[in-house]
Amino acid sequence: MMKKKLALTTALAVAVTSILVVGGSLAYFTDTDSKENVFTVGDVDIRLDEEFIPDSKLYPGEEKDAVKKEVDVTNTGSEDAFVRVHIAVPAELDNNGYLHLVKGGDEWSWADQAYTSTIGNLNYNVYVATYPEGLAPEDTTVSDAITGVYMDAKVTNEIIEELKNKGIILTGSGSDTAKRLNIQVMAEGVQTAGFESADAAFAAALPYSGASNPFNQYAQNP
Repeated sequence: MMKKKLALTTALAVAVTSILVVGGSLAYFTDTDSKENVFTVGDVDIRLDEEFIPDSKLYPGEEKDAVKKEVDVTNTGSEDAFVRVHIAVPAELDNNGYLHLVKGGDEWSWADQAYTSTIGNLNYNVYVATYPEGLAPEDTTVSDAITGVYMDAKVTNEIIEELKNKGIILTGSGSDTAKRLNIQVMAEGVQTAGFESADAAFAAALPYSGASNPFNQYAQNP
């Protein structure tokens, strides 16, 4: 049987930074430290889009207090493509319910469980959302994978200090005393041609498990 020729792309936005302080101080969500790395094979090309409101205040609270963080994907190539996103939240924040993602529209299909990945020297829980419908060239996902991020109301100054001591939250130097944490986002795309579904396409082109994932390279290069 003839081996399928796969066309794929991966877009990586690293170190999406939020600045947060609890109590009487302010908190901000910014993208001043974000960057994007893209590699492609074949004719598939995608763009990861993230929209923030710079200097939005991030207080402990509820979903209604979420900071705007809209994540979607655009097909910028010449071929129809399936797309998915990986959203990495520091495991300490996620496991303790300190930080929450606000999921977007029902058009996205979320994996039943997050997987774990060590990025840099921190452990992350990574949530995966797949867009089941193929995107035609120049099309953008109808809805955002996530629309925001919020800190749980139970977070206190003492908790922030504990997280800072563990290196999960970082404090600026000099006159910059803001506290920062990173949420990392990866977007991937695979051609629709030759595949019946997005799941089948990604299973063939970019399977992930354990240490084999887009943040730490795949076991086999596509």
